[in-house]
Amino acid sequence: MSCDKSMSGSKLTKQQILFRRLLALNLIALLAFVCAFWLSSRKWSSRIAVIREHRGNVWDLGFTPDSRRLISAGADRTIRLWDVDTGQQLAAITDLESAANSLAVAPNGQTLITGHADGRVLHWTLGDDALTLRGSIQLRSEKSFGVSALAVHPSGRWLAISTSDGTVRYRSVDEKGEEILVASRRQTSIALSHDGSLLAHTSRDGLDLEIWDTTKREHVCQLQGHDKYITCIAFSPNENAILSMSLDNTVRFWDIASRREVKCLHIPDLHSIGTMAITRDGKLVVTNSGHGTHISLLDTTNGSALQTFEAHRDAAITRLRFSPNGAHVASVCGDFGFDDQRGHAEFAIWSVRNMR
Repeated sequence: MSCDKSMSGSKLTKQQILFRRLLALNLIALLAFVCAFWLSSRKWSSRIAVIREHRGNVWDLGFTPDSRRLISAGADRTIRLWDVDTGQQLAAITDLESAANSLAVAPNGQTLITGHADGRVLHWTLGDDALTLRGSIQLRSEKSFGVSALAVHPSGRWLAISTSDGTVRYRSVDEKGEEILVASRRQTSIALSHDGSLLAHTSRDGLDLEIWDTTKREHVCQLQGHDKYITCIAFSPNENAILSMSLDNTVRFWDIASRREVKCLHIPDLHSIGTMAITRDGKLVVTNSGHGTHISLLDTTNGSALQTFEAHRDAAITRLRFSPNGAHVASVCGDFGFDDQRGHAEFAIWSVRNMR
């Protein structure tokens, strides 16, 4: 009898231990769920709006200098103006002759330049809730091409234009004459310094940076260091520094005066469509990562990631833009195809304050 009681007591103790272990595991799972929910809420609280009005890929975005409005250019032959705080559409041009591939907003906030698939560049007056066509330029070439990238001089009078035939032009907005700086075998990334004195573009093989003096029309230097194709370039607020993003999974900072690399940030799992943007104070860089669907916010002083999260699930991020005041980021995702109707069209507006 005593032996049976002892065995029964021992069996009850094992049940208690098992129960406590199961309870602990459930508590851990509950805690993990709460933490994941909190992080998810924190992440998505930084998203202001997701916009899907375009009926094809969104090729480019640009903030106005006051950071209050955002312009989108699409494969559906439309240009649209949006309120940044609400995501509400303020105006739309829907009867363009060809797809709008690229855009640039002049610092005066009154001039918008758009580049199109038929090789035209359109000049717009930008109002609070309207776009008015001011003029157009038809670029000439022996081959069929479209405008792939634009950069506008701070005065609004000069343009840097990259076309799909690999040609970079620097020309007046109004005059008919144009000046070709370089011919390349690939589409070329371009950027103008904030004072407009320097023009940068990628080299013929896509591995190096070429820097030009826009006043003297002279080649300044070539910057070498990447061993894979450069996908994106941008000038920092310091006019003597430029950033380049490459498929070698790095963002490199270059000092133009010394012609040397001064910093290198490593970006894991960079997609073949690498894109980035830098704040005007030069303290933050935003890039795509995680095979293109994630956004990483980086501190430029030490390269640390302040936050990384999945921004778009269905397609890779193709464009990133910082608002001039550094408070917002706009991201575009797309399938990078050329079908006007079936291309995935989506872009989002994020609050950087909530992302930090």
